[in-house]
Amino acid sequence: MIAYMDQITVIGRKGIAHDLLSALQSLGVVQIDPLESSDENLRRYSLEGQDRVKRDAWDSAVARSGMLIDALSVSKLKPAARSEVPSAVEEISTYLQGIGSQADQLLAERGELQDELDVAAAYLPLLRDVSPNLAQFDESRFLHASAFLAPADALDSIKANLQEVLGEEFELVSQERDKNVLLTIVTSKAKKLDLKTAISRAGYSEIVLPERYESMGIAKATHMMEERMQSLPKRLESINAELAKLGSQNGSKLLAVNQLASNYQSRYGRLEDLGATRYGIALRGWMPSSERSKVVEGLKKQFGDEIVVDTRAADDHHDHNVPVKLDNPKWVQPFEGLLSLFAPPKYGNFDPSIMLAIFFPFFFGIVVGDIGFGLLFAAIAWWMRRRGVQGKELNIGLLGLTIKPGALKPISTVIYWCAAWGIVFGFVYGEFFGNFLEKWPENRPIFYVPGHLAEGHATDAEHAVSEAVASETSAETSHAATEDSHAATEPVVGEAVAEHKRGLIPIMLFRVEKFGPLLIASLLFGVLQVLGGWGIRVYYGLKHHDMKHVWEGIGMLGGLAGLVIFAWAYLTNAINGFVMFILFAGLAVFLIGMIMSKVFLMLIELASNAGNILSYLRLFAVGLSAALVANLATDLGFAIAGSLPIIGPIIGILVGLSVHLIAMALTIIGHTLQPLRLNYVEFFTKFGFYDESGRPYQPFRLLGGK
Repeated sequence: MIAYMDQITVIGRKGIAHDLLSALQSLGVVQIDPLESSDENLRRYSLEGQDRVKRDAWDSAVARSGMLIDALSVSKLKPAARSEVPSAVEEISTYLQGIGSQADQLLAERGELQDELDVAAAYLPLLRDVSPNLAQFDESRFLHASAFLAPADALDSIKANLQEVLGEEFELVSQERDKNVLLTIVTSKAKKLDLKTAISRAGYSEIVLPERYESMGIAKATHMMEERMQSLPKRLESINAELAKLGSQNGSKLLAVNQLASNYQSRYGRLEDLGATRYGIALRGWMPSSERSKVVEGLKKQFGDEIVVDTRAADDHHDHNVPVKLDNPKWVQPFEGLLSLFAPPKYGNFDPSIMLAIFFPFFFGIVVGDIGFGLLFAAIAWWMRRRGVQGKELNIGLLGLTIKPGALKPISTVIYWCAAWGIVFGFVYGEFFGNFLEKWPENRPIFYVPGHLAEGHATDAEHAVSEAVASETSAETSHAATEDSHAATEPVVGEAVAEHKRGLIPIMLFRVEKFGPLLIASLLFGVLQVLGGWGIRVYYGLKHHDMKHVWEGIGMLGGLAGLVIFAWAYLTNAINGFVMFILFAGLAVFLIGMIMSKVFLMLIELASNAGNILSYLRLFAVGLSAALVANLATDLGFAIAGSLPIIGPIIGILVGLSVHLIAMALTIIGHTLQPLRLNYVEFFTKFGFYDESGRPYQPFRLLGGK
């Protein structure tokens, strides 16, 4: 549900502005809004003089400390105690300047060395190949040599181009290098510019030394790069060690400084949201109604008669842009994250968190419905929660997601709920990694399908037992009484087979054969959510005196109820006069609702909403496909296990489990999205969740606690 909110207005003298904001920041429950007024005497608070200087200083401290935290990689450390951090911005600036100068020097050197190392790594392989040819011309007074890479099939055209420009006054040497050739061309120094022009005109780039080495010859540059490639990694390692030491010595303090500076930065930012006169200030904001006494008493205790505090309950109808704070039971709160994908509902409207908490894991259980997979999801949830408790992030590389430790606990709770419903429906369907427990143990499986033996679904083993019992019974009778003997043995055979293969637990709903119950249940859930959504729209329309939404909801409820009852009667051959009366009455209510609401597109929406109800059949269809794939994986494992002695069962288990895991990995997104989609699309759209949105409750509070 959405927490009730109160508006608070505080008026006081201008000199207490900083102390007032400090008190509200410590209370941490008031969201301050910019105060707008048509009174020309009440203007927005303006930062001037010393206030502006200090605001800029705190802004600088936030930026500088944040940069150092990132550079030293200390964000995962615990902030130091508040007593270890200087409180004056001047002292903090001095501290940051000292740490920053050391870090800047090391970081600058590391950057330069890393650039040099990258250049050497890029150039050296090529220079090692070309240096033997070019080095001998470094000191030549009369000859010049250039080298470049070209495709192997372009050698003839390059020669022709060079001959056209240089005539016969050049020598060309080629050397294979990967899929290209390394060409070295020697000519007289008088032809140097002509050679460069020819290479450029042919579309190739001459190999030149990097700027750092261009004053050296090719041989000396190559030798220098070789030496630097040996020494640079050691220096980089030393710099990283110095940075790590600097971070370990100052990381916790930097985090505390960043929190303190951020709190002051936020406080100066809120100053500009106040209204001000020549001598006074006014502040307006929102707080949960449950916090009213705490805030009012706290402010009165600190400021006494220096301030005037006024509060009033937020009005659902006339107050606009009231911040929204969700206030749900603890078991519902983890599911609020599924709503955080969207803007929160408007204040005073319906919060669907509890419906999402009920129906999402329930629908997930209907689809998955397997004890084995439920236990697997529970194990994943346990692992995620344990990782969150340890303060470790979770990187999901395939999706490009990084989940923070604090988010892992609520996510694991949602998965636990989904796993629990998966296990419950696994018992209902009799599924454990498909039909594994229908086959194991071989002589007395855990689950069995009632009626399969009576309906002639006996397996090969059952037929073997039947034949053994029949032959044993026949051997004890005389030839003259054969017919009577067979008549007497039939019930004996049936009882023996049933006793041999019946299993321990009857399957309540064998969904791979009996489609009817799950089909009907899926449609009933569709009727419940679609009609329930319109019912919610009617209720909140009445609450907000919005008769357009009231009549729209009543019309859709009447039309859909009539169509649903008629469809049920048609499918069950139960159409009679009473059913037709309900149909026409429902359609009449629909027409009245459409006319009164003036939403004539309801004619199209009625058919669309009927389709929304049918959309819930995906619970049956997706679940059935998952069960069939799981059965195939288990059958494959048993087939392999029975085909090879000794090693067969081991291979069968490995193959069957691998197929199960691959199938689950490929389908788990669909198994999750289908239940979510039914809530997000088929249900939420009926009560207008996306029509109007609110803004999240973001109270003015201290970072890092008091």
